[in-house]
Amino acid sequence: MSNREAEPCPAPAPWKLHGWAVLCFCLFRPSAAATPPPSQFHYPAFGFLGRIGVVAAIRYYDSPVGPYDEVLAAPGTVLTTGRRPWTAAQTVTRMYVTSAESAVCGRRHWGLPKMTADIAVQLGRRDRKHRPRDITASLALGSRQAWKLRVRPFGPAIPAATNALGIRLAQLIVGGILATPVLAFGRVRLARLRELRSFWPAMPARSRIAPFLCLYVPRFRLYFPKPRFRPLRQSS
Repeated sequence: MSNREAEPCPAPAPWKLHGWAVLCFCLFRPSAAATPPPSQFHYPAFGFLGRIGVVAAIRYYDSPVGPYDEVLAAPGTVLTTGRRPWTAAQTVTRMYVTSAESAVCGRRHWGLPKMTADIAVQLGRRDRKHRPRDITASLALGSRQAWKLRVRPFGPAIPAATNALGIRLAQLIVGGILATPVLAFGRVRLARLRELRSFWPAMPARSRIAPFLCLYVPRFRLYFPKPRFRPLRQSS
């Protein structure tokens, strides 16, 4: 039995979550994901294409393990091998949460590299419609700041969903891949990037990513189904 399977999780999959988020889409250099995440997680580059990925700060106010905050990096498209020759997907290489239960369940159910950390999220002054004028999120590992994001939302909120885009996660585990569709629904606003600090190895180095679009998602609902296990093909 692997360490992932041995960890007790108080909330079985699937999960339904509600919250809000800030997403910054970036162009990632391949070198931004060529190094393994910290601690015990190892993600060898498997057909990494880079290109468009995302860094994000998320606040879940409703989840099977209670409210918690999260910071993540998904550095672009990967090509995974399984029973099909090649499949394009996203892979998360950095993920930090403020809930130990979320960390354990994320590793066990979906192979996500979740670690607990200190995350601070601040909503700035409100406008006349009671919407935040600016949002700041930061990640600290011990006494060191590892990541900071500050954005200023603007414009109307419009409906958005991920199911039409066919976004999938592919997380490497021992012997194969856990494949999970990302099913999220909500409303989004554009946001101006005011500050982004990112320090390797906790997060991809700022010099290796180029942000081009930030979104503020004032509310969303997210459905994480049970993943499908796809064994890795043996090379001939």
